[in-house]
Parts: sequence; C-alpha cells; structure tokens
Amino acid sequence: MKWLLFAWRNVLRNKRRTTIAAGTIAMGAIALLAAAGYVNATFTGLRETTIKGGVGHFQIGAIGQFDGYQETPMELALPAHDAEAVTKKASEIDDVRFSMKRVLFEGLISNGDRTVIFLGRGVEPGKEKKLSRNFAPIIAGRSLPKIKKDKAVDLNKVILGKDLARNLGVKPGDFVTLLTTTVHGSLNAIDLTVSGLYTTGIPEQDERFLMVPLPIAQSLLGTDKVSRVVVVLDKTEVTNTILSNLQKDFPKLEMKDWLSLAPFYQKVVTLYQSIFTVMGAIVVLVVLLSTTNTMLMSIMERAREIGTIRAFGISRIRLKLNFLIEGGIIGLIGASTGAVMAYGSAQVVNQVGILMPPPPGMNVEIPLLFMIDGSYFAGVISLLIIVGSISAWYPSRHAVRQKIVDALDHI
Repeated sequence: MKWLLFAWRNVLRNKRRTTIAAGTIAMGAIALLAAAGYVNATFTGLRETTIKGGVGHFQIGAIGQFDGYQETPMELALPAHDAEAVTKKASEIDDVRFSMKRVLFEGLISNGDRTVIFLGRGVEPGKEKKLSRNFAPIIAGRSLPKIKKDKAVDLNKVILGKDLARNLGVKPGDFVTLLTTTVHGSLNAIDLTVSGLYTTGIPEQDERFLMVPLPIAQSLLGTDKVSRVVVVLDKTEVTNTILSNLQKDFPKLEMKDWLSLAPFYQKVVTLYQSIFTVMGAIVVLVVLLSTTNTMLMSIMERAREIGTIRAFGISRIRLKLNFLIEGGIIGLIGASTGAVMAYGSAQVVNQVGILMPPPPGMNVEIPLLFMIDGSYFAGVISLLIIVGSISAWYPSRHAVRQKIVDALDHI
C-alpha cells in the first residue's frame, strides 16, 4: 500500500509530464472507443436492417427450398397443412412475435405498351408491415389491403418498386398485367391495380421487385402451397435456441437463420473487424511510443533520486515495480478521462442526427451513430493501463541498471 501511495505522489509531483502522458493516452482512448462504437453500431444496425428488411429471424421451408434450384415453380414449396402446423407451433412459443407465410415467384409484368421481368412476393400485408415500418415504405399511393377472413376485401392490388414503376411508366391507380407459369406448367395472367409504390433503398431491388397479397400469388400460380414461413422474434439473441427447438418438432423441414440467409452481413463484419484491428494496433503503437518518450524524460530527470533510493538498499526489481505502478496510474487517469470524453461525444453525436452518404449498393442516407458498450470501455481502459505501465517500465530498465555512484553524480 505504501508503494502505491509513493507512486501516486510521484505522479502528482511532475504535473506537466503527467498531463502530457495522460493526454496522449486520453486521445488514444477516444480514438479507440469512437471506432469501436461506430463499428458496433454498424454491426447492430446492419443486423437489424437485414432481419427487418424481409429476412426475419429465421425461415422454414421444404428440404432443398433454400438451394435456389427448382425445375418447376413451387416444386419445393411447403404444403398448406405443413405451413399451418409450423405457424401454429411457432405461435405457441413465448419469444416468437409472429410468423407469416410467403410465396416467391417471377414472371413478366406489362402495362400494355411495355413488358419487363419481375421478381414477386406473395405476402400477408399486415404482418409484413409489422416486421418493419421502415422496410419498403410506401412513397406514393397506398399499401396492400389487409387480408380479412370475415370480410370481403378487394385483393386485386399490387405494389411496385419505384424504379420498376418508372420503367413501366405507371403510377398508383393504373392497371398492370402479371404473367407467370403455374405449378402445372401452363401460363396464367391476372390484371391488378397498382395500389402504391415503395422503395427498399437498394436500386437493384427497386427495379425488379413487387408484392401482391398471398391469395393472389397462390391463385396466379394455381396452388395453395407457400414457399416459406418467416418467423419473427422479440429478441435476436434467442434465435438459435428457438430454431433448434422447432427443428426437433419438424425434422423433415429445412430451417435457416438470418445469418445463413444473409452472407453479406458476415463479409461486412469480417472486413470491419480487420480494419478496426489494424487501426487499433496503429493507435496503440503511437500512444505507446509517445508515452514512452515522455516517461523516458521524466525518469532520466530522476536519476539522482533513483541513486539515493538504491543507496538505501531498495532493489532494482522494487524500483521497476514502482515505475510500473506509476505508468499504470497515468494510464488509468488518461484512459478514464478519454472514456468520459468519448461517452459524452457519442451522446452528442447520437442526439444531433448526422446523416452519412448512402453505403455501396443503396440509395438512402444512414445516420451516424456510436453504440456505447460497457465491455468496450472496460477493455480499452484495461489495455491503456497496460500500455501506460509498459511505457514506464521500458525506460526504467536503463535507469535502475546504473551504478549508484554514477546515478548520484548524474547531472
């Protein structure tokens, strides 16, 4: 305890050098925590955007459904009774928010003068809207009408991606014709009213995607099957647990979690982690070298003091340990100061709502956010305490090796 007090007094004795060293460490802490907060916010935002962007927490289909190869439409679709059984079972699980059915199909869409290829999705409009209000927001007209079993509703509606509508030259209220192949191999067409236009923020999807009510898609394809059942949970963290439990109840069905259905997410995470690791190593190295230089000057100025202490019989190891403690204290002061400043700055930036340019593959701006995580703060503070100790320990090696006479005679 007395050596800790002794180290603390030495830290306070030379306020100028302590301030310089602690300031350098504080700047390093701010840089590391800002980068970690931004990367963490990016990962979380991308994860939730992926899930709420239509993928859900996991999806259920027939064996082979997720391989992407089918000789005929709906060849690997779920029979109606299997889809109902899965939906009912999922709804009985506490952490399941809801589940919904989807039909995936493709074909041609025409306004009479122009015809283009489309990728369609038969959906339950009410549940799709519950998945995320921010995904595929309606920018013109209205959304699809909700399916009501006890009330007659005109379901002959379609919503189009904004660029698909532009290519066709249609607007809400116009009529379009969808043409596709049924499960029996024949052609089928249906006339629908354009209810509204939406955007996903991804140009490639806005140019090809459209949505229709689930019964319309099934009628067009001549089947009551569904392509997949999408399960949405209250918490992403329980995804694997619930998926495993459902897999035991339905071993003959194939289930994929959101991570398996979105390989792009894992690639982004790997890239950002590599960038952050390299950048973090550079920041730590710069802090270490700068702090070591400051500590070296401070220790060399105390050569006579070191010689005097050695003359009283204090061992070299004890002196090195004392310098190690001094460096750790300076590291703690600097890292804690930097953490407080980083926390305050993150709160300000998050409240201001700064928008960044659209990321690659998208056409909408994203907010600049820093996600505060206690584990990151604890890790950075601990790392910089170690850096502070190393920066004091290395220059102290030369100082304590001097002969006592030489140290006492040092100018």
